[in-house]
Amino acid sequence: MKAAVEHEEMMVFAGELREELSRIRRDLHQYPELVYDVFRTSKLVADLLECGGAGGSYKLELREGMAVLNDGAALRRMTQAAGKVLGEEQVQGLHPPSSAGEDFDWYQDQVPGAFGFIGCGNPDRGIVHAIHQPRFDPDEDVLVHGTRIWVRLAVHDVYE
Repeated sequence: MKAAVEHEEMMVFAGELREELSRIRRDLHQYPELVYDVFRTSKLVADLLECGGAGGSYKLELREGMAVLNDGAALRRMTQAAGKVLGEEQVQGLHPPSSAGEDFDWYQDQVPGAFGFIGCGNPDRGIVHAIHQPRFDPDEDVLVHGTRIWVRLAVHDVYE
């Protein structure tokens, strides 16, 4: 009986925690802060630690990134491979250029490379929401195209 009560209490706590985390996520999305201006986020973390009885301290470390700059030769190889796999008419440059790149710039600091996107929307199937949106749902059928492009790049490097 004790295990059933503990399980029930744990499930109630998990539900409350999920609701609180959802509230926090919505708040952070509603009031985004700039990279070096995270006062609301810092206060939120401090309040959560204090409320939870954790005490102590935390350190918020912000890492300054580098710009993603595609290497010309790598970009040409990538677009050629994509053109062979998808058809030239399916390969497009981004205009205006995107500042996205995750941490790819750290890789490019070590070796030349090119950062590209493969579309994962499909309006015919109702897949229309962008990445980082709550309703984002990629069309996983496009993954085979990305794989085919990478295989073509690898084969090109080995055999051509």
